[in-house]
Amino acid sequence: MDERIEARQYGGDHYRGTIKHWDICERWDVPYLEGNATKYIERYDRKGSPVADLTKAGSYLAKAIETRGRPRRIVPEAEVLRWAIGAQLDGWKLHMMRLILCEGRDESLSVALDFLHGRLAMLERERPAEA
Repeated sequence: MDERIEARQYGGDHYRGTIKHWDICERWDVPYLEGNATKYIERYDRKGSPVADLTKAGSYLAKAIETRGRPRRIVPEAEVLRWAIGAQLDGWKLHMMRLILCEGRDESLSVALDFLHGRLAMLERERPAEA
């Protein structure tokens, strides 16, 4: 029996691929705020409420932006691409991950937050009106 934590996943199949989100975060020392933002972006359309998950991601990004000036760890783009392929991330998610994890600039977080707000607005328009 394989006892490695990677051999089992609690709570569903919303994280896909052999490279998991936590593998990227652990291997490249991704800061807590950016790690949580990318977690919610990865799963937003696979688990629970898309609007709630993107709103949470936005909160983590906004807090990361408040900490401007601290050193940002850069994850190699090839590593993010390998993960994105295995996790079946779409183009929008891949772009967001590159901005947050690969750019290493404070401005990239602001651009990512703007894109996230645009996606949230689109989801809000598509959501049926409550009765």
